[in-house]
Amino acid sequence: MRLRYRRAYALPGVPFEVEATLVSSVETPVDAIVFALVGHEFWRAGEHSNCKQLFRLTANHEPYTLTPGEHRFRSTFLVPPNVPASYQGGYCQIEYWLQVHVDIPWWPDLNENYVIPMGWIPGMPAPMVPAVFHSLSGHAGNRPYIEISLESTVVEYQGNVRGRVSMTNASNVSSVTVQAIRSETIHGGVPLEIPLVGGALGQGPPPEGESFPFRLTLPPNATPSYRGWLFEVRWYIEIVAYLLSGATEVVRAPIQILPPSGQPPPPRGWVAPVGKERRARSWRFIAKAHGLLCDDENERMTATFGAVSLTIGLEQRAAEGLYAVARLEWPALGLDLRIEERKWTDMLRSDDVELGEVIFDSAFVATGRDREQLRSWLSVDFAPSICGFAQASVRDDGALLLMGIHVITGDPRGVLSRFVAAAVHAAKCFGIAHDRVPPPPEMAAYEPVWRAFAERHGGRLERGRMWIHDATLGMDRFSIGTDWSGTPPTTLVRVPIDPPLTRPFEGDVSRLRAKVQDIHVGLDAVEVRLPAPLADPTTVEPILVEMVRLSRSARGLLENPFR
Repeated sequence: MRLRYRRAYALPGVPFEVEATLVSSVETPVDAIVFALVGHEFWRAGEHSNCKQLFRLTANHEPYTLTPGEHRFRSTFLVPPNVPASYQGGYCQIEYWLQVHVDIPWWPDLNENYVIPMGWIPGMPAPMVPAVFHSLSGHAGNRPYIEISLESTVVEYQGNVRGRVSMTNASNVSSVTVQAIRSETIHGGVPLEIPLVGGALGQGPPPEGESFPFRLTLPPNATPSYRGWLFEVRWYIEIVAYLLSGATEVVRAPIQILPPSGQPPPPRGWVAPVGKERRARSWRFIAKAHGLLCDDENERMTATFGAVSLTIGLEQRAAEGLYAVARLEWPALGLDLRIEERKWTDMLRSDDVELGEVIFDSAFVATGRDREQLRSWLSVDFAPSICGFAQASVRDDGALLLMGIHVITGDPRGVLSRFVAAAVHAAKCFGIAHDRVPPPPEMAAYEPVWRAFAERHGGRLERGRMWIHDATLGMDRFSIGTDWSGTPPTTLVRVPIDPPLTRPFEGDVSRLRAKVQDIHVGLDAVEVRLPAPLADPTTVEPILVEMVRLSRSARGLLENPFR
């Protein structure tokens, strides 16, 4: 018997015609000739197997006597419209057979089986479905963080998969590969995964945060995705970073392979940015939304709110991973302020100040030089503004606010934007609080006099310690303030020597020494100490004049006043 069919393969929903030629050497009676087109989905794993019949179509021919020679019999089958194409996998298969049975009375019947390939009906062109994928572990420890951007997660049979890859924290990467993975899964079973095509993307550590392109052409055995009665076939694009330690970091991007459409490939699509380029776009967008200046090349945002300067950036913190960090800086408050996260050992402390806010008091410990002064300042509503960060600490001249970036990787314009908004709010609150620092209780009555003195000499008053910075007397700078570090406190007056001396000063200081508690002439300044608290700094002006003369004498300016 010979078998012939009009097409090399059958198609769903399309009539399939077969012709069998029977050759008989003698006259042979035949009771029946039966053609059967059968489709099966089955799997076999070791000693276990299962089979599901998809359909069975039959065509019967009447009894017939075969005379010597050739006899042709034709049958046409209407293939069901939604049957899957033929598939040969690792342990899963979809096969179609043509069975021919010739019933010969009083003689062994003739049975033949022929494999019939089943193809695909051309469908619509694959739509462009771009997507971005990333490491699930975030920027944790010393493991690299991988981002993949695909032009489309839907591709046609034997089409191209295009995309870009970026890595950060990748100094310990030895090589990077890309491959297409076929995953066969028996329903309720463990997947069998087979890489079908791939290649190396590079050797050695890739450039930090920079993206580089890749393209994979799917081979003929990369059949379309399928989910049937017994099993399903899925596809993944897998990026593997091999580490110097022998470990690997893997990111998978699921894709769907569609039957061929028969139409020309679509124009190249857009590939979403990843790595530094993605973050730069996000940072520009967020900075503009919150009124910050953006340096996207260095991934930094900056702004100033009153006396507070705010800088937001990224930092890799060893095993903790990559963090978004907000640094706030301001002129010293003069409170010897420390606000730190509360530890169990802080239960024994007695020098901390409570705000009266349950969330703040349970999370932080606030200490300062004078508890009454600090309690008065903490009444300002800035303190709760630091409660929403992963880590926070405040010092006399600034604050550090952190959030782990692995939390915000998947939604950079959402959670990161909220982090920036919270940091901006904290900076504004600290800016207001900076101008409300109360003076030391012992000197509260003297503040108006000290402020007037600071304004008259162009200086800046630090109320927390009652200290005047960067004041001038004529052409000479000086500072005056209360030093609370000793017992009892003293008033420190300082006149710089600029440029500094190259050897110790050996001039006469007896006139000045008679008017002060202590005097010290160093290489870079003349310093004297007076009793504290000082009610009126104006009373020190005669001493300041003497100090300026001594500073000029040390610099040799008395002989050359135009120097």
